Amino acid sequence: MASNIGQVVLVMSIASLLLALFPQAESTPVPEALAPVDSKTQMTRFINSAMILGMQKTREHLQGLETQVKHPATSKPTYDCLETCQDVYEAALDDMKNTIEDLESDNYYKVNMDLTSISANIDTCNVCYREMVGEDLEAKIFSDWATGMTNDCLDKLEAVTS
Repeated sequence: MASNIGQVVLVMSIASLLLALFPQAESTPVPEALAPVDSKTQMTRFINSAMILGMQKTREHLQGLETQVKHPATSKPTYDCLETCQDVYEAALDDMKNTIEDLESDNYYKVNMDLTSISANIDTCNVCYREMVGEDLEAKIFSDWATGMTNDCLDKLEAVTS
């Protein structure tokens, strides 16, 4: 039993020494990125990230449309459709920028309108593209992604603002 008491005293001495050598701060701050956040902050971060990614993907898709517009074999009706797509995708880019600005000012009504406009612009292009160019896998993938992204953003917005 004396041996056990000696071991306890040794462990306590070592612990005291370690505490003296490495004092603990009164409270360790949690990095902001790891701190728990409320649902509004989560929604804002999600939509902001989606808009930034959406702008990047839309710009990439616009480059593909520009290539098609410049192709010598492009018919006049197809050319007109592709120009319409360029216009509505540029409008969608503006709506994505506006969404970020409106989130910063907590104007959720305008955020809803911006997101709805993005979907409408993409749908406008889809209709003429399918009629004039036909089914295109790359265009369909982009359209499906953009529609899903805006719907996810609208769902997050509705969950917080309802």
